[in-house]
Amino acid sequence: MAQKKTAVPRSPSKKASTTPAVPLEVAWRALEQQFREALGPRATGQYPVDLEPLHVTFKQVPDVTGLLPDTYQRFVEAVGYGWLNTGKKGLAFLPPRWRARESQGMGEPGRAWDRVRWEREAGHHVYRFLMFASEDRNDVNGYCFGKSEQDGSLVVWLVEDSLPLREEGPFEPWLAKKLAALTKALAKRGARPELGDPLALAQESLGVTPPPPPT
Repeated sequence: MAQKKTAVPRSPSKKASTTPAVPLEVAWRALEQQFREALGPRATGQYPVDLEPLHVTFKQVPDVTGLLPDTYQRFVEAVGYGWLNTGKKGLAFLPPRWRARESQGMGEPGRAWDRVRWEREAGHHVYRFLMFASEDRNDVNGYCFGKSEQDGSLVVWLVEDSLPLREEGPFEPWLAKKLAALTKALAKRGARPELGDPLALAQESLGVTPPPPPT
């Protein structure tokens, strides 16, 4: 894991005034179908809701109270914890226990990692950010929920090198933007890549046999 930073500049929150014209769960299902038609069945997938990591960093798990927007909860209730992969770009929604594990690896803006780690080891850390999605688990990169510094509302934050770096706005417009980017990436694909879970969670989960490599 990369060394935790103590201070990172953040841009103002990007808020959208409108919601997507098409419900997000409908847009996600449609994009899944496009991926399967273009790249085959290994371009999409679903994590079991009870998928459990082999190891956790700390015994204390994050309390999710107040850290999961209603729009996100409705989305995962409708479509589950799925992933998409073009071979070069992807997006995966972490199931609950993996959501907790990845959150344990994040630092906090403006705070020394040693202090944050001590609180978590002692079991009395109050989590202010919750990782919920990722494109690449290396160095704990992805997206988390946390309160906006502008108005205190719950927004998506970009996580890079294990630290919440920048506010990306509310969940619905953020996801609509991500789906548009994945649609564009799918249209620009080149030779058929090796596909599968972009995070390879099965390799680090209990009671799961990793899928065989493609033939």
